[in-house]
Amino acid sequence: MAGYVFLGNSTKPTEKEAKSRDVIKLDNVSRPCLQAAINLGYEVYLGVNREKAFELRCDELPVKLYDSHTYRSITAFQDNWIAYRNLCEIIKKHDVKVIHCNSPVGGMIGRLAGRKCRVKKVIYTAHGFHFYKGAPFINRTLYKWAEQLMAHWTDVIITINKEDYEAAKKFRMKKGGKVYLVHGVGIDTSQYSSIGDQRAKKRGELQLRNDDVAVISMGDLIERKNYSMAIQAIAKARNKNLQYFICGDGPEKNSLQALAESFNISDQIHFLGYRPDIKELLAASDIFLFTTKQEGLARSMMEAMASGLPCVVSRIRGNTDLIENTNGGFLCDAADVSDYAEKLNMLAADPGLRKEMGESNLLTILKFSTGAVTDEIYRLYNAELARGGVIFNAYIKTLTENIPLRAKKRMESGIPLNAFVLVSAGDLNKNKNNQIVISAIERLNKENVYYVLCGTGEKEKELKKQVQNAGLQEQVRFLGYQNDIKEIYETADCFIMTSFREGLPRSTMEAMAMGLPCIVSRIRGNADLIDDGRGGFLCGSDAVEEYVNAIRRLYCDRELCRRMGEYNRRKIKKFDIENVKKEISEIYRTV
Repeated sequence: MAGYVFLGNSTKPTEKEAKSRDVIKLDNVSRPCLQAAINLGYEVYLGVNREKAFELRCDELPVKLYDSHTYRSITAFQDNWIAYRNLCEIIKKHDVKVIHCNSPVGGMIGRLAGRKCRVKKVIYTAHGFHFYKGAPFINRTLYKWAEQLMAHWTDVIITINKEDYEAAKKFRMKKGGKVYLVHGVGIDTSQYSSIGDQRAKKRGELQLRNDDVAVISMGDLIERKNYSMAIQAIAKARNKNLQYFICGDGPEKNSLQALAESFNISDQIHFLGYRPDIKELLAASDIFLFTTKQEGLARSMMEAMASGLPCVVSRIRGNTDLIENTNGGFLCDAADVSDYAEKLNMLAADPGLRKEMGESNLLTILKFSTGAVTDEIYRLYNAELARGGVIFNAYIKTLTENIPLRAKKRMESGIPLNAFVLVSAGDLNKNKNNQIVISAIERLNKENVYYVLCGTGEKEKELKKQVQNAGLQEQVRFLGYQNDIKEIYETADCFIMTSFREGLPRSTMEAMAMGLPCIVSRIRGNADLIDDGRGGFLCGSDAVEEYVNAIRRLYCDRELCRRMGEYNRRKIKKFDIENVKKEISEIYRTV
């Protein structure tokens, strides 16, 4: 079996951390790439900064571990030599055909080793080039030259913002090399949408008054984050209702506290240190302020957007990928304190504008969700690792033997393995209202969303005409009545029912028992089965936009799909036949 290696870099661990035997936990950077490589039939190796890493376990995915020894210092020559030697050893021992390396040090080690050992495919993810616009001279020369040199030995460069994407396209890469733009590393948006009800409690803990406007920032207190500009903006705003909360710690804390005192606004600037309750603090806040000088694609800003906050941020790379000026917030000149102060006062005075911009961000951030990014990585891997003959016997065997039922049914139906599949079951009649789903898919304009209808009826001809007029013949499949409905559900990602009237629909209960999230009409019966926001979404029977938004949420966040499906699987046990028998018996005994 051909080998695949994934490596990045991190701060150098302490002796205790390096010797730790704790189970290895994956993050959003590595998880989708590792899963994609496993799906393609590779033997997967993950680099971690632990001694005797081969003895450690990773319970999430079947990966093997090795000590990558990759730290964040480009001048740590001995450590970098050890990292290079360790990687070369793995490559030679395990027939490694693909390396995916990340960040400057990991990227350097991975590409040098790939060149030395003639690895067939080398992928590099840049999490923010150091030669950004406005960078110091050394960044725009030495670091840029280094990236240009390494590009000669790179097959794929993945970037996470437009500025880096345009810069990378100018590099001279290996023959046939390609540059991609993906939406970051993914953020689990559902974690932030479920805590809004804690706003009042947290505001009470922070001793905020009703007319206070809470402004929040998160990140290390270092020069690059430019907190001094944020404090000056609060002072310039001359608005006593602004209360600014800074979450983080670092070497600039004392000087920032002194700056706040010099402006006589210490009562408005609150240094909270590192906080485990960031989600709750975001829920309690009204505005996100981010005056940073340099970012790749800031996670703190994405967290604020996922919490429905308007953003006042510097007009720099990364920030401009997340919001447009006046749409979701304001982009300010990085060194213009008056610009920040003006925008803060504008939002502080207008709750309606804050709400409008926050709602815009809730939609925008879906493109950066874990599910959306995972889908992008899967597509990229399928495209790149199938090019140039990098398809191996193990993968071919996977396609012909022991194929999981889900994949087999999709292949039989001609539905892509990475598609998002909606399913409904029942007569195609006026009551079932299936045309709403077709209209929603048309408005979504997503080639990767498929809809499978199981059943026949008086509306079938009309529905097929609607599909033809919308040009959705490939995406909407009419299967007729199916005896293997459980296998059809196994193929799907989500159950959808848009009926006008139901008692307690069996098809919805079957879908719940199969662990599917459910998008259903807000009617009697459905409302008894599906808890809105927990097991799926309840929508108005004729509310096309509600269905569009619900489908988009699940399409962009496969982790949310999984959690909702698991919730339904637990809830449906109340409707198990044995429980119903007991209830009926109890009624009869009472009578």
